[in-house]
Amino acid sequence: MGNGNFEHVVVAIVNNIQASIFTTLVLKEIGGTRVWIKAQNMYHTEVHEKIGEDLVVHPKFNLGKRIAHNMASEKNIDFIDLSEDYCIVSEAKAGRGLELI
Repeated sequence: MGNGNFEHVVVAIVNNIQASIFTTLVLKEIGGTRVWIKAQNMYHTEVHEKIGEDLVVHPKFNLGKRIAHNMASEKNIDFIDLSEDYCIVSEAKAGRGLELI
């Protein structure tokens, strides 16, 4: 099973940050695939961003943002950030059910 056999690799080692970093370094050194990381906390996120991962996911932080956006409006059903400038918000409208805005 070589690294070149995969388009994406997900590193989800959150209980051992050192192992996560070393695994990521080896994968980036081998090259040829996109490396996505599940980070344990914001410090873990910063280290991985400096290594140069293609995507760093911080599930607790992302979920907290979604919950905060949903709580901010009674009509919000879901909120998904696409980038700093764009997002998807689904809202409930009276008598019309769910509508994607």
